[in-house]
Amino acid sequence: MRQGNVQNLTLLDPRPRHEQAEFLNACDIGLVTLVKGMYGAAMPSKTYNIMAAGKPLLAITDDDSELARVIDEDQIGWHVSAEKPGELAATLQNIFANREMLCSIGLRARRAAEQKYSIESALQNYLKVLC
Repeated sequence: MRQGNVQNLTLLDPRPRHEQAEFLNACDIGLVTLVKGMYGAAMPSKTYNIMAAGKPLLAITDDDSELARVIDEDQIGWHVSAEKPGELAATLQNIFANREMLCSIGLRARRAAEQKYSIESALQNYLKVLC
């Protein structure tokens, strides 16, 4: 674990998969990063795990990435460009100042995970195409 002078932020080193439920339920928001220039179907799989846990997303990604599109479409968090650290700082301050909204954003994330990205949803979509 690494910490600087910030008292209300904890960055963890990579954790084993079997600890996932524990650390996802311990956080207020989930952080997802995507390499610059990744467009189309590129989506970090942890995005879906964070959504399923009912947590809002903070993504460091291009504004026109698939990740940003999902966040905006479902209103489940925030995204900022890696090239704008000031915007990231302002977004974190805004999240903290308005932390009472985290629960409702998390509920939207969970609902989107169930309705759009679950195995059941994918199977239903396949059936619609095939039948």
